[in-house]
Amino acid sequence: MVTAASRQAAPSPAPPTAPADDAAEALDRLGRAAATAEAAPDVAQAVAALRPLFEDVRWLHALARATTQSLSADPFHLFGMTAMTSGALQQLLFVSGPRASVTLGTLGRLDGKAASPPTSHAFVGNRSLLRILSPEPLDGRIALLSRVTGLCRDRPIRIMPNRIFDMDERRRVLWIAPPPRQALFLRARVRRLPAPLVGTYGVGEDRPRALANGDDGLARSLAMIAVLRTLGKAPPLDALRALLPRAHGAQRWALMREMLAVDTAAAWPDLTHMAGAEPDGAIRDAASRLITRLTPRSRSDASAHPTPAQEAAPCQS
Repeated sequence: MVTAASRQAAPSPAPPTAPADDAAEALDRLGRAAATAEAAPDVAQAVAALRPLFEDVRWLHALARATTQSLSADPFHLFGMTAMTSGALQQLLFVSGPRASVTLGTLGRLDGKAASPPTSHAFVGNRSLLRILSPEPLDGRIALLSRVTGLCRDRPIRIMPNRIFDMDERRRVLWIAPPPRQALFLRARVRRLPAPLVGTYGVGEDRPRALANGDDGLARSLAMIAVLRTLGKAPPLDALRALLPRAHGAQRWALMREMLAVDTAAAWPDLTHMAGAEPDGAIRDAASRLITRLTPRSRSDASAHPTPAQEAAPCQS
C-alpha cells in the first residue's frame, strides 16, 4: 500500500497520435511552467505548476518529433539541453533552476547485471514527481522514516507506467531497481529553500548515520573560497564568518579551517567558541584538539593547521 503522501495518481490516457503542439509551443509551455514553479510561494504550489507537464505529455512528443527532424537533416545537430550520465542512468535536463528541475531519463542494467537494494537511504527533503513513460512496470523499494520513532524501514513497491508518483522526500525515498530493458521516465524535483539537512539512515535504524547540509550553494561557495585562498585572493574573514550559520557538520569545520588559514589570530576566538559550544561532538573534539596542537606555537602560523585527513576525518558527514 502506498501512502497518500506518495500516491500514484490514476492512469492518464495514452498520448494521442494526432499532431500535438509544435516544438516552439512545447518549449513555451515548459518555460512557463518552470517560471511559475520558481516564483511559487511554497513547495506545494511549485509542484502544482509542474504537474500538468506530467498529466499531458504531448509537449514531450512534439519535442521528440522536432528533434528527429533536426537529426535527419543534420546528424551533428546539438541539443539545447544538458546531458548527465551516472552508470546506467542517463538524463536530459530540461529545466534547472534554484528551486525546480525537470529531467527526461532512461534507466537500465549496467552490463546486464541486476542491482542489489540499498541498505541505507538519504532523505534529502525534496518533493518529486515521477512518471514512467515506457510500457512495463518497474520494481523497487520505498523507504519510510517514522515521524514517531524515527525508525527507517523499507518495503517493495511496483511503479506502474503512465501514473504520476508524488513523493515527499523528507520522510520517503524511492529506489528503482534497474530493469532488464531500458526504461524511460520523466521526473521533476522541487527543492525546499532553505535546504533542510540531509539525513542518511540505515534500514532498521532510528538515528542518522550522517547529517549533511543540503544547500549545494554553500558547497560551491566553500570550493570557491578554497580556490581563491590558494590564489592569494581569499575573501575577508568577516565574509567567511557570515557563512557559519548556514554551514552544518563537516562544512562548518571546513569553513573554520579556511578562516584560520586566512587569519589565524583573528579567527582564534571563533575556534575557541566552537570547541566549547559546537553542538556536533565530533567537530567540538576536533576544534579542541586543534587548539591543543596550536597553543604551543604561533597562532599566526597558518601552516600549522592539520590537513583535512588529519583533523576533519572524524567529522565527515
